[in-house]
Amino acid sequence: MRTSIAVVVVLAAASACKSSEPAKPPPSSGTGAAAGTAAAAGTAAAGDGTRSATTEATGALRPVSECPPALRGADEGLARTIPAGCTTVVEGDYHVEGQLIVEAGATLRFQPGAGLFVGYATPSRLEVRGTKDQPVRFTSAGDATPGAWVGVHLHRQASRSRVAGLILEHADVGLDVEASDLTVEGSTFRALRGGAVRLADDVVLAGFTGNTIDAAGEVAMSLAPAAMPGLGAGNTWPADAVIELRAGTAARSATWVAQGAPLMVSGEVYVQGKPGKATVTVAPGTTLRFGGDGALYVGYDGDGELVAAGSEAAPVTFTSSGDASPGAWSHGVVAYPHGTVRVEHARFEHGGDAGHGALRGEGGTLAVSSTTFADNVVGLSADANTELRALEHAQLTGNRDAALALTPRHLAALAADNAYGAGQVITVEGGRVTQVVTWPRQVGARVVVGGEVYVDGGGALTLPAGARYDFTDQGALYVGYDGAGTLRVEGTAAEPVTLVGPRDEAGAWPGVELYGHAVASVLRHLVVEDAAGGGVRVSGGGAVEIDGLTCARCQDAALRWDCPSKVTQRGVKAEAGTPTAALAPDGC
Repeated sequence: MRTSIAVVVVLAAASACKSSEPAKPPPSSGTGAAAGTAAAAGTAAAGDGTRSATTEATGALRPVSECPPALRGADEGLARTIPAGCTTVVEGDYHVEGQLIVEAGATLRFQPGAGLFVGYATPSRLEVRGTKDQPVRFTSAGDATPGAWVGVHLHRQASRSRVAGLILEHADVGLDVEASDLTVEGSTFRALRGGAVRLADDVVLAGFTGNTIDAAGEVAMSLAPAAMPGLGAGNTWPADAVIELRAGTAARSATWVAQGAPLMVSGEVYVQGKPGKATVTVAPGTTLRFGGDGALYVGYDGDGELVAAGSEAAPVTFTSSGDASPGAWSHGVVAYPHGTVRVEHARFEHGGDAGHGALRGEGGTLAVSSTTFADNVVGLSADANTELRALEHAQLTGNRDAALALTPRHLAALAADNAYGAGQVITVEGGRVTQVVTWPRQVGARVVVGGEVYVDGGGALTLPAGARYDFTDQGALYVGYDGAGTLRVEGTAAEPVTLVGPRDEAGAWPGVELYGHAVASVLRHLVVEDAAGGGVRVSGGGAVEIDGLTCARCQDAALRWDCPSKVTQRGVKAEAGTPTAALAPDGC
């Protein structure tokens, strides 16, 4: 007995899994017409060797055009046409190994448990030729209830089938598809139990446009990334409908058209070309809901780009398909070494996990504009190998652990116009600054430096007026340690730059030190608190000009330097808990 592979659909919105009924193979003999009609119509006997509808010699199929009282069993080697206005009953499983054309205005009524199966053994084709005024109807011959009959199954050899102007109702699943290059247009799917359309993992969809889906079950449509380019415009979905996007690879460049129903991402979706580059553009107004295993991985082991191209009126939304709480989807949207993610007018919510953002760079490239990060564990994160081209015009609020988790060089990519809600934190791990950068002031956010920051290798770091940086006990700022480095502090009397430790006590963090390769550094109106060994230390021949330095709760002097160093200083003050202001070296 031959068996086909059932299409398994994982419903991420439900706790249990539901699979389609196994598609049944055709019987070994028999004709599709009711007893006595096939011979009279001149049909070929089953297995007579005629070639199928999609072979080179399509004319070798035996043509049949009639309105049979019933269809059952198998049509093999036939080019059967159901004429306009015909109404016939499908008794049990009806298998097509050849071609079936259903003209406008025809009706197929399916008995309970019956179904239509096309292209199991040989290349075959289904063509439904309904129109808006004269639709074709596939309906129940029994109770008018969802699941009364099986539905239509297109096996792998039913490629290039076409369905237009069809009303399909009261089935379990409308179209259960293993065949590629299916076109569905201007059709209506209603009163279905298990979904309008299910597409197997590797199916390429030629087109799905202008269709109406009404009451089609918990998941209205289920498909893998390969079929997404064919999901077109003009489709209408129920208010509570979801389209399941299963695990797989989007290997072709395409635009994912907004459907008016959310995409429920139930598995790991990879955006990458093999070979070449795949660019997926997510259209304005698209909502992607992620299940616990849902993710978008861009450029993991092939070149890929994801462009979330929303608009102010119709943003692209990345959210949870389950709980509306931080971390409900944890795998994230990730730019890997071969990947770029560009986001404009988007929203990320309820994602991330410890140290990792809902949007994250893991060796790839990120560019973000006019985007909201709300109620995530971490909004956006970038590791040391990620290029963060920009984060501008962003809104960050309610992110539990951090709005942003970055390295020192990524702070330079933050625009000054980002807006932060109450309690938002930017965490900065240790690392090197080897380029000429400014850390723009992030008004409303607390910037926490959790590691040793080295400015060297030709790097220059500027800290703007009014900026404040909180250092953990592992955080420090070292300049010119291994190659030339420059620190410029551009505070003013009204808006000093402030560096503080994790606790209001002397020695809570290491402080600032300029080494022998520190050159052309200028510190103006700098406030240091809670430092060990002095607020600012200069050693090994470092050069710095200081105009206004205040140290509170510092273990040693506010400023101290050694003989080889070149220090010009004025306005150095020691406040409460600091033993002295400037401590010059002896014996120079």
